[in-house]
Amino acid sequence: MNEIEVKILDVDVASTVQRLLDLGAKKTFEGAIAASYFNFPQRPLEYPLRLRKKGDLVELCYKKPISLVGAKSMAEYETHVESYDATRELLLAMGMVDISAQGMTKHRTSYRLGDALYEFDTFPGLPTLLEVEANSMPVLERAVETIGYTMADTRPWSGKDVIEHYAKRG
Repeated sequence: MNEIEVKILDVDVASTVQRLLDLGAKKTFEGAIAASYFNFPQRPLEYPLRLRKKGDLVELCYKKPISLVGAKSMAEYETHVESYDATRELLLAMGMVDISAQGMTKHRTSYRLGDALYEFDTFPGLPTLLEVEANSMPVLERAVETIGYTMADTRPWSGKDVIEHYAKRG
């Protein structure tokens, strides 16, 4: 499956959530998300594997960039696994290492409106951002405009890019 997404920084959370609710969006998730990234030290994969716990759901995912022009477009291969700890031990037993140091934890609140997903992410110590995801650029552009933003307000960034951005700003 391919995902196409952008991030909007410095979002007005309360008014954006209210706009989504007024348009009929449904809340689909709220809670903590913890992610760790794994790779082989001697012969690294081009992109690391992500092991993520989202509420009670555990996912193993490999993403490969398709494009970063206008939006972050990724080929995504994802499967649900039964146990975070058992999958982590399996990856380590295969010779992979956890390259995420302490891992990444964030709080997420997700809303679905039509074919778009709106996810408010809060990393510790950083302002909340909004990630907008869709299955095509036209749908993504409409989804961004529907909530009062333009594509010029967006960034095709990863969570790591966001953290680095705020670290540079001090």
